[in-house]
Amino acid sequence: MKIVLFALTGFGNKVLEAILKDGHEVQAIFTRKESGPYPYYQEENIASFAAREGISVFESFDWQSASKIIAKLRPELLLVSTFHRIIPENILLLAPRGVNLHPSLLPKYRGPTPIAWVLHNKETVTGVTAHWLVKDADAGEILIQERLAIEADDDEGKLRYKLSVLAAEVAVKLIKKIQENKIESYPQIEKEATYFPKFDRDKY
Repeated sequence: MKIVLFALTGFGNKVLEAILKDGHEVQAIFTRKESGPYPYYQEENIASFAAREGISVFESFDWQSASKIIAKLRPELLLVSTFHRIIPENILLLAPRGVNLHPSLLPKYRGPTPIAWVLHNKETVTGVTAHWLVKDADAGEILIQERLAIEADDDEGKLRYKLSVLAAEVAVKLIKKIQENKIESYPQIEKEATYFPKFDRDKY
């Protein structure tokens, strides 16, 4: 499957590695310039990893230029894995499908930093949710949801690593379902939704 990936170092590495290993064509990666090494565990910058694989990498871009690039590529899937920007509707229209891999059990813990929040709130379980991309962040219908127990000694680095591995597994499973035309989705229950803003490490 031809895929354009929106991802950051960390989760993005595991997802990229898994879908390449599964034989899919990652046409381009949109990411950001990092100011230093990945802070949570040892991980190569996703831009250098992608470049070694011969994949076009875009670290500094505006949505107008991204739109032109993606339109020429004509991907079959837009895949998002812990990206720092909301994908605009006009970008979503450039592929037949768009999916986000969100590191929580949606509709719980919508928002940009769910991993920090589940640890702060002393949750005992979290997970990864694959859902259709829609205009509103983290709100699309759920395609796959996998649970993960939070261990007593999990810090943010350990939990991020475990969730990144799970996200990669979910990505491979999802793409297979799409290819086999066996994909099903169900709406999120809005009355059960919770949203948390960016975690303020100076405050908590």
